[in-house]
Amino acid sequence: MALYNLYAEQSVLGSILIEPESILVANQFNLCVNDFFHPQHKIIYNCIKKMHDSGDAIDFVTLKHNLEKADFLEKAGGVSYFTSLTSAVPTTKNIYYHIKILKELATKRNIYNLISDRAKTIKKMDGQDMIKLANEVKATVLDSPCVDDLFVDASDISLDTTPSPSIETGFAPLDAATSGGLNFGTLTVLTGSP
Repeated sequence: MALYNLYAEQSVLGSILIEPESILVANQFNLCVNDFFHPQHKIIYNCIKKMHDSGDAIDFVTLKHNLEKADFLEKAGGVSYFTSLTSAVPTTKNIYYHIKILKELATKRNIYNLISDRAKTIKKMDGQDMIKLANEVKATVLDSPCVDDLFVDASDISLDTTPSPSIETGFAPLDAATSGGLNFGTLTVLTGSP
């Protein structure tokens, strides 16, 4: 089994290019450059992350400009490659699942690399060295936040039962139907028949 998923990597990057707000989901789940396996994806994500951190708009034009400015456009696969990333995205709504795949595979790669580095010397290890290796593997796993754990933490926050301040509309039936008025951060759609 490969320790990377080309399609998940392309889908995450494509989702961010289609819907730039998707970078917020990536940030929420601590997606980092090294969670990507392919070098061109690392370059593209690093550029997107820097653009977001500096408050720049994220789209094809600004990405191309920033990659050219850093002399990384060709290393990132060229314009045709990063514009093709959007075709790998069936829907941007699945970015959470694609990030979860990247995080799991990155953790597996980290463990594999750690054990592979020590495999040649494992026969010569004594008990203390084996315990140290086991602790390093444990730390690698624990230092890689599980997306599910982060999701649970985020959902706990959203379940806060503290009432949010409402803005009264002045229409008593509407205020009653909306629990006191319009709430910050919500979209209230009013419909009716002619």
